Amino acid sequence: MNFYLNKWTVVPSDFGIYLIHDEKPKMFDIIECRQMVRGLMGNYNGYKYYGFYEQERVRFIFVTKESMNFPAIEARWGCKKTALLVEGALYDVKTSRFVTLSSVAPSCKDVFYKFVIYDGGTPNVVYNDVTREYVILYHTTSDVNTIREKRSKIIPTVVTYANSPYANSIKRNRAIFFEPARSSEGQSDFIILEKEMTLTKEQDKASFVRCIYDNQAREEQFSNLHSYSVINELLSKASNANIGEVSMTSYIIGGDTCLIVRSPYGDFGELILLIVAGEVFYQNEISFYDYEVVDTTDTALHGHLVLKLYWEKSDIENGISYFDVTERITYERLNNLYA
Repeated sequence: MNFYLNKWTVVPSDFGIYLIHDEKPKMFDIIECRQMVRGLMGNYNGYKYYGFYEQERVRFIFVTKESMNFPAIEARWGCKKTALLVEGALYDVKTSRFVTLSSVAPSCKDVFYKFVIYDGGTPNVVYNDVTREYVILYHTTSDVNTIREKRSKIIPTVVTYANSPYANSIKRNRAIFFEPARSSEGQSDFIILEKEMTLTKEQDKASFVRCIYDNQAREEQFSNLHSYSVINELLSKASNANIGEVSMTSYIIGGDTCLIVRSPYGDFGELILLIVAGEVFYQNEISFYDYEVVDTTDTALHGHLVLKLYWEKSDIENGISYFDVTERITYERLNNLYA
């Protein structure tokens, strides 16, 4: 969830030390942050604070000296080839402590790391400049208080599905493709994180192929995810020249956009559909060796994203079916599209 630019300020008072939202302090949570200030050795004035929500409440605060513009990263649907590399610390409001990594030496103050910023959600990828690996942070549904780590040999490819179901709110699911540390050369796995940080599915030996965009969220179209009050900010980059860039392929998608994944576990071909909107859809039986996007303009399914799938019936026979990505329904014949 995002509210405007997510910027917060530390305000001490006679009753405690609090984080208050910069733009709409009466509309947003006020967060007690004595433990966070203590973790910063009491020196909180030199930092900027950005809040990130989980289940309608602020869960994480990203602390950095840099001026960030998270909405700018999500201004358009589609692919980006670079990400920001920013030194910062991630404070967990739920547990009242900073996130520390077992496999990465902090850059300063024991809690600051080099975060890779690729979307407008909670920062969760850290670069380890000693081992030149990337660490992906997440938690599970059964243990939401423990931040876990997966290490990747290379910078991950991340697809962020973002939608805005309510005014000034954004929900994100992330599909993260990476090469696990200690894996065979070239192996790619993926994990699905719902609500930005919650692990809901993981799959080994599955690599990203491409995104198939629907008309609602065409590539390079404005996403309109963020409040119009910051529309001018959406077109600018982070304001601090000290923020670095790193080569990274990432995607911001929405609508009925789906992913094609290559996997050896497909029942009828090595290509499998992956839909990360809402409840994640990924089934080995919905697999194929080739596909086409169907023009539904003059059909009863106008506005739906429909794929024509070519799949292997047997060693000597192939089949054709149609999958409605919008409704997540399989049709065996084209006639069904005109019913």
